[in-house]
This record gives sequence, C-alpha cells and structure tokens, in this order.
Amino acid sequence: MAKNRGLVLAAAMSLMSVQPAAAADRSGSGADDARATFLQYAKCTLDVRGEQAMAAVTHFPDSREEMRALQSLPASECVKYATSTFSTRLFRGALYTAMYQARFAAGAPALVAVKPDFGVGSGQTLTPDQQAMVQLRDFADCVVRRDSANAHAVVIGPIGSDAERTGFANLQPTLSACMVRGQNVAFSKPVLVGLLAEVLYREAQG
Repeated sequence: MAKNRGLVLAAAMSLMSVQPAAAADRSGSGADDARATFLQYAKCTLDVRGEQAMAAVTHFPDSREEMRALQSLPASECVKYATSTFSTRLFRGALYTAMYQARFAAGAPALVAVKPDFGVGSGQTLTPDQQAMVQLRDFADCVVRRDSANAHAVVIGPIGSDAERTGFANLQPTLSACMVRGQNVAFSKPVLVGLLAEVLYREAQG
C-alpha cells in the first residue's frame, strides 16, 4: 500500500511541475515578481468575476469542467496582470490563495474535524491522473493538520517577505514527515502555496 501511495504521489508531483529540491529553494526578485503578478491577476479576476471564479475552483482539478470554467474567467480589466503563459493548475492555486487571503488575513481558521472527500466530482472510478490530484490534496491535508500556523504563514505572508521565508523554513520538517518515505523531490513555491491555500480554505470551519 505504501509503495502504491509513493508511486501515485510521485506521479502527482510530476503533473504539478515539481522541481528538484535545490531548484525549488531558489528565490530571487524575478521569480517573486512573477508570483506576485500572477497572484494579482487572480485577485483581479475575483474582483471582476466574483461568484463565477469561486464556482470554477469547486470542480475536480484538471477536469474538463474545471478547465472550461477557468478559461472563461479572464477579463479585460485584468489584462495588465496577464502573463505570456497560462496554466489552469497554477490559476486554480492562485485563486484559492486570493480567496484565502481575503477571508482569513486576520488569522488561521480552525479546521473541520474530518477532511473533505477530495475525490468528489471525479467520476465513479479514479484514473491514475485523478488519483494523483487526490493524493496531492491528501498530502496538503497532512501538512495543514500538523502545522496549520506555518501553512497559514506561507499562504498569507507577502511574497518574498521574511514572514514567508520563515514560514517555508519552519514547514520543512512537516513537509518531510508527510512525504512518502524514499521520495526526494520538492514542490515549486506556487504549486505548494496553491495546494495549502486550497486545503486550508476547504477545511476551514464556518
């Protein structure tokens, strides 16, 4: 069972543009500026599209329904924040980050006792890619339940700030503890923050 879980998580990381640990730790003004611009794009989209944007991310990740919904969101008012490349996976994460920041800036929420079923909306039988999407969110659930304070810090902390860097550093033991034994990979920051934001938002009480 653990071996199968490891294979699924490895596949999930590949799907989500995971980088080697050394690369994932790189930080610089260029990368941070790109992350900040994309987050502003998501915030602008939420301001303009509102309920439509919030509904789009309720679809199962990478489903046709989700892709159609996300691709219908771009608004002319937000074009100044647009980038040359558009990833629905990163856009989903950025929208959840923007939603979480807007709702929980004052502090980390209490979490529901039982995690949601991350497989809802996937169909009766999970494909390998769908299993990977569920496994990623199970991983994020493990992280936020072990250390919700630092998970909150990296989602809320201004991009590139000392608070964000401290949050990432403090999360390392938890990330390792939630990783399948034998895996030696690391998430890129946009992927990790997006996953943590999604799970924190979906598991928040009230």
